[in-house]
Amino acid sequence: DVNNAWGNLEGAEKGYEEWLLNEIRRLERLDHLAEKFRQKAAIHEAWTEGKEDLLQKRDYETASLSEIKALLKKHEAFESDLAAHQDRVEQIAAIAQELNELDYYDSPSVNARCQRICDQWDALGAMSMKRAEALQRTEKLLETIDQLYLEFAKRAAPFNNWMEGAMEDLQDTFIVHTIEEIQGLSTAHEQFKATLPEADKERLAILGIHNEIAKIVQTYHVNMAGTNPYTTINPQEINAKWDKVRQLVPQRDQALIEEHARQQNNERLRRQFATQANIIGPWIQTKMEEIGRISIEMHGTLEDQLTHLRQYEKSIVNYKPKIDQLEGDHQLIQEALIFDNKHTNYTMEHIRVGWEQLLTTIARTINEIENQILTRDAKGISQEQLNEFRASFNHFDRIFHFTIHFYHKMAPSIRDRLIGVQGEKPDIPFRSSTLQFILRDPKMFPAQKDIAPPSGIWFCPRLSS
Repeated sequence: DVNNAWGNLEGAEKGYEEWLLNEIRRLERLDHLAEKFRQKAAIHEAWTEGKEDLLQKRDYETASLSEIKALLKKHEAFESDLAAHQDRVEQIAAIAQELNELDYYDSPSVNARCQRICDQWDALGAMSMKRAEALQRTEKLLETIDQLYLEFAKRAAPFNNWMEGAMEDLQDTFIVHTIEEIQGLSTAHEQFKATLPEADKERLAILGIHNEIAKIVQTYHVNMAGTNPYTTINPQEINAKWDKVRQLVPQRDQALIEEHARQQNNERLRRQFATQANIIGPWIQTKMEEIGRISIEMHGTLEDQLTHLRQYEKSIVNYKPKIDQLEGDHQLIQEALIFDNKHTNYTMEHIRVGWEQLLTTIARTINEIENQILTRDAKGISQEQLNEFRASFNHFDRIFHFTIHFYHKMAPSIRDRLIGVQGEKPDIPFRSSTLQFILRDPKMFPAQKDIAPPSGIWFCPRLSS
């Protein structure tokens, strides 16, 4: 019995020793696992610190498209880091499970800490997914808005330039001198007005793009951080310029109507002046020719010629009201700033000079006839002798005119030799001696026999010999 009891004692002692060894090993294992749990939990808690606040930030609501893309890249890096920490969380949970199985004395605190870590991990995952969705949704909205911004800029810029050019053209001052010119401007203006409906459609389309952007912002509560990055033009500016164009169009209409009326009045003045000038000009020329013929022809006595000339003078003086009327029309033309008249070749200056020459010529001719009468009565010259003297002078006057014609039109080389300088205009008074010199010099005029004077002009033997 003693031996049996001793054997049992030894067996019990051996079993107790084994239990002690196993318990020591278990406690060592528990201490190792507990320390490992604390280290991993501490590292994980340090990593997760501030992550919830970061994931809950709504910085994407005021970010631009480029900033959203940067936030997405940053969030993708965070998700990669989050996935890498998944193993650590699983290890922490496995350690806590093993501590529970090994009957760790502080299992409640370990379980609570493990549960807190797992709950936080699930929350981080949910918040990460929610933030990713928000970033992606915001990115799509901002990309849509960016495309609309770009389209707005592409269409608003040329339309704005067109409105600025239209305002410049509508306010541009025009200078016209004829009805055709003002009609051309009116036609161009009507063509411009015909383009206004299409321009208004373009304006509404551009404003529709901006309204679509505003609708997206309002529907999805997108807080825009700035204005259109592609242009500085805004809808208010477009509407203001369009209203300005609409105001300038009727003003331009009125200006063109007034100018058209002014040009019609100018044309009426031109035609009115030209109608009279085309009558008065030839009338003055005709009277000058008639007076010249009277002074050369020898019909009747000097007293008859004087009476005839005074009747001419009276008819000329009676024509003065028409000259005055033409002067009045000319004054109206000057006040209207009319500088040309295609309906006549006569100007008021030509008419004035011709009128003064006509008055001077008739007065001088009357004076010559009166002097001839006085000379005749004083010297006792008969009418036949006086007619002979006048015929001789008239004959040489015709020779003089033929010489001038010959000098300027038929013999340029002779003219150059006479003045001694090539290319200069002659300034030599022609007389019968000059003509005699020309006709007798075979070097200057070798073919004189082939040149015949006009009909009714003949050379006296002294000159033609």
